Amino acid sequence: MNKYNNLLRVARGPQPIERVMSVAFLVWLGALIGISAFGNQ
Repeated sequence: MNKYNNLLRVARGPQPIERVMSVAFLVWLGALIGISAFGNQ
């Protein structure tokens, strides 16, 4: 189990793609909400 955790940490270390995707999604969602709110005004 410990070996698996170390492998997971090594696989996630250089490029944490899940975090990048979630941040990109939040930025896109915020931009979409901002554009729609700005367009309604």
